[in-house]
Amino acid sequence: MEIFLIILSIALAAAGIILTAKIIVIKKAAKEINGQFSRLLQGGTNALINISCADKDMRKLACSLNVSLRELREKELKYVNGDKDLKAAITNVAHDIRTPLTAICGYTDMLKEEKDSAKSLKYLSIISERATDCERCWKIL
Repeated sequence: MEIFLIILSIALAAAGIILTAKIIVIKKAAKEINGQFSRLLQGGTNALINISCADKDMRKLACSLNVSLRELREKELKYVNGDKDLKAAITNVAHDIRTPLTAICGYTDMLKEEKDSAKSLKYLSIISERATDCERCWKIL
């Protein structure tokens, strides 16, 4: 009976050592994942999480986080490109509106000073045409 208790004690001690070592390895892997994940979120890099641990559950966790990082980067890229496209569209629309408005203002100033009714009618026609151009721009929006 005494031998059985000695063997059982040795087995329990070995199991305790193995479990302690496994916990230490998993904690180390968790720290690696946490540190890398934080850096990757802050930095503008396309690197992924890489761990030295062979534990399959910790590797699955790193893989899942890498998938999420890729998706996040794709969404960020779409956002940045969409923002650039929106700014370009606004610039183009502003230009398309500003050009006829500038002409309208110029012809209105000329109309105020014009005494000849034929020229006044010509200027009014041009102003009307430019205003129609502006109206078309607004309808596109």
